[in-house]
Amino acid sequence: LYVAVYFLSLILLLYKALCASSDDAGPYPFIAGLTGLGIVQFTYYLGRSHPNNLYHICIPLICLATYWLVYMQRDTRRMPPAFARSATYCFSAATCLLLISVGSGFATRWPDSAPTMDSPWSASPSHAEISEAMSLITHYAATEERIALFLDPDRTTETLMLSRKSHLFPLSHPPQDELLLHHLGQDRISLYDHGMHARDYLFFTREISSLNDIQLATLSKLTANSIFHYVDSTKHVYVARLITPQPATSSQKGQP
Repeated sequence: LYVAVYFLSLILLLYKALCASSDDAGPYPFIAGLTGLGIVQFTYYLGRSHPNNLYHICIPLICLATYWLVYMQRDTRRMPPAFARSATYCFSAATCLLLISVGSGFATRWPDSAPTMDSPWSASPSHAEISEAMSLITHYAATEERIALFLDPDRTTETLMLSRKSHLFPLSHPPQDELLLHHLGQDRISLYDHGMHARDYLFFTREISSLNDIQLATLSKLTANSIFHYVDSTKHVYVARLITPQPATSSQKGQP
């Protein structure tokens, strides 16, 4: 639909430029600018082809579709009525589907949109897993600047912000990190020299299935090469303490 709107807009602009009479005035330079902007913005989606990114580039599309829809309704002399009715139906259906798809999320997020005096570091945790992780971090790693933290991807970021900690691994926002490292290989994270020492703590979720692939690979590599002892837990979070790295096996000796 995105490509079709921009393509049809170009065709109509070319028709106006080549065939329309001089007295047919309209905001065509502005429409041409919107069409060009929409085409350029679409390259963002080509580079990051996640459906959610279509929302980020939809403003030129909505403006163009609305303008040409109104144009077809008003200029019935040069536009076949059947085509105008079909285009109106498509526009209305797409609008309804868009409103339905974003309606539930809008209703959920609206209560959180009111301005508050909270900063990102003083805001209240949005989930029990974050609250429990914050409590455990305060108790076991209050003086540490960097911690090993493996929670739900989005909750990992929020916990790091609220606790004012950095991750021992180069993981700040796991969904983005996974996207960035998709072509670089997960070994760049799992083999990272994290500098974790004996008596350091590992915080991780009890719901391991909520972790994304890069978190699972990193956590599996860490626990496979080290010995941890259970320390504490809450309903959602475990705490383990590093005792010592496991000795290298014969197959591992000599490897970098």
